[in-house]
Order: sequence, then C-alpha cells, then structure tokens
Amino acid sequence: MIFHEKNNSLIPLIIFMIMMCLIMSTMNSFLKSTISYSTVGTIIDKEYRKSTFITHQRYQFKVSFIDKVGGKDEESVEWIDVTPTEYENYDIGDKYEDSSRDG
Repeated sequence: MIFHEKNNSLIPLIIFMIMMCLIMSTMNSFLKSTISYSTVGTIIDKEYRKSTFITHQRYQFKVSFIDKVGGKDEESVEWIDVTPTEYENYDIGDKYEDSSRDG
C-alpha cells in the first residue's frame, strides 16, 4: 500500500514536467518563426592554423551575416571552417554563402 501512495504523489510531478516540455517546445517554434537567418554574408577575416601534434590544420572565415529578428536587422558573426580551396579563392570583403544556416 505504501508503494501505491508514492506512485500517486509522482503523477502530478510527471504531468507538470510534460506540460513544461510542451510549453518550451511551443516557445521554441514561435521563436524560430520570428527569426530569418541569412545564408549569405560578408567575409570579415580569414585564419589559417597550422597543425600541431594535438590539432589538425584549420582554414576558417569570420563571416558577418545580417539576420531578421522580429522584423529588425541584426548582425551575427560566425567562424566557419572551410576547405583549403575556398580559403584560397575568397578574400576579405567577398560574399560567402553558408547553406547550413538555412534554418
């Protein structure tokens, strides 16, 4: 009988947790619908890191994107790993497309 009473006290907690998950999911969907991520940005920096005994060599662009957040333009800056060929073919100031940002 004691085991049955403990299970009954967990039911409201479980229901509360499920409701919180549903609310968070709804809020996340709403926020995603108010943000429009740009897939084309401007390269503002380039970096090459030599490999060490711990790390691999890396080619990266620092790209500035202008996203629409709640109807307003907002800048976001990201470091993006690129191939050696891309690193050689693009210069600072060039436009760069990153389709992985297509949200």
